[in-house]
This record gives sequence, structure tokens and C-alpha cells, in this order.
Amino acid sequence: HIEPKDVAKFYQEQFRVLRPGGLIISLNIPRKFSIQFLNIFKKSDYVRSGLSFKEYSGAMFQAGFPYTRVVNVNPFPLFTNIPRFFEFPLVIIFMGIYWVRSLFMVDGFYGSEKWSQSHIICAVKPPKKI
Repeated sequence: HIEPKDVAKFYQEQFRVLRPGGLIISLNIPRKFSIQFLNIFKKSDYVRSGLSFKEYSGAMFQAGFPYTRVVNVNPFPLFTNIPRFFEFPLVIIFMGIYWVRSLFMVDGFYGSEKWSQSHIICAVKPPKKI
């Protein structure tokens, strides 16, 4: 989990240590309204960034990755630090919703930028020129 001010440095370091042709996969959680904001009694265990997927992609491009692929995922609110007895019913409910969504979509876990609670960015470090 990376603070927004450190994203560019993070991707520069990832580019530096990644071998040519290597793949980077980055899961990012943007700051947006979520049921998680109602959980005022416990501190969240992840950083929500104010950056959009376009800003993350831009930071990757500036680090040297020429092309990024973004997939918006998890179209439902993220629940963390909830009592255990809530977890199982939520999993069953979400599994049912994902199954119904998968009847109409390639994958029920995909979402749009507006509704998704996270996004995955993939990029490949270019191979060395001969």
C-alpha cells in the first residue's frame, strides 16, 4: 500500500529491478465512497489513494513502462475489520451476485471505474534492444 506522494518513486524502483520482459501487476484501491467509511471504530488496514487509474498509469509510463492495461474490479464495497459472524453471510451474498453478473458478463468481478472499489494495472518492462 503506497501513499499517493510515493507512487512515482515506487514504479521507478519497480522498473529498475524488473528484468527486461518482466511483468508488474499492481492492485490499487482508490479513495471513493464505500460502506467502509461507516466503520469508524477500527482503523483500516490499507491505504486508500486519491489517485485515479489514469494517474497510476501515467506514473507507470513515466517510470518507463510504455503500455499499461487497467482492469476495474470489485464492483461492491470493501468490508474490512468486521465481526466474523458477518463475514460468511456477506461472502455467500457476494458469491450469488457475482454468479448472476457472470451470466451477463465475461466475468462478474469486472466493473467500471465509477463503481469499482479497486483496479489492477499490468505492465511489461520492454525487452532489451539488440
